[in-house]
Amino acid sequence: MQQDLERYQAALAPIQAGAKGQPWAKERPWRTRSHVICEAPLVVIDLHDLKAKLAAKAVAEVIAAGPPEAGALLFIVGQGRHSKGAGGVLGKVVTSALGKACSSHPGWSVRLVGPARVAWITDRRRAPSSVTGGGGQSLNLLLFLLLLAFLLALAHATGLIR
Repeated sequence: MQQDLERYQAALAPIQAGAKGQPWAKERPWRTRSHVICEAPLVVIDLHDLKAKLAAKAVAEVIAAGPPEAGALLFIVGQGRHSKGAGGVLGKVVTSALGKACSSHPGWSVRLVGPARVAWITDRRRAPSSVTGGGGQSLNLLLFLLLLAFLLALAHATGLIR
């Protein structure tokens, strides 16, 4: 994960330079060391302090830097208070750019993870289930056991088994 973090921070250095010209840069500077971080086991890139054009460039730079070792990466796009739909303007920018990249790479996908995060999934087997939306086999086993316990309790209550 550390290698991914360093690779994406380096790839986004031009975005940091471009972000210095934003009107709010003195109050809320966009820096790779504060906006490109690790939240185990994933690299998370916080775009919500960027204008849409810079955010689109950031996504392009990340894609060009290559897929993450963890099988997924998260982009924080914010809530979109002044926009309609999940993620607002930045959410649309990110999902559009990722969607284009995913269409030419079998196995890649994009997924909204709550209202403020967009996941770039490059390997579902390595990506955490919190990002892919799959509970994995452990969840399937738990659901099966709960169903079995319910059926046994129902059979016992109706007198089918003692």
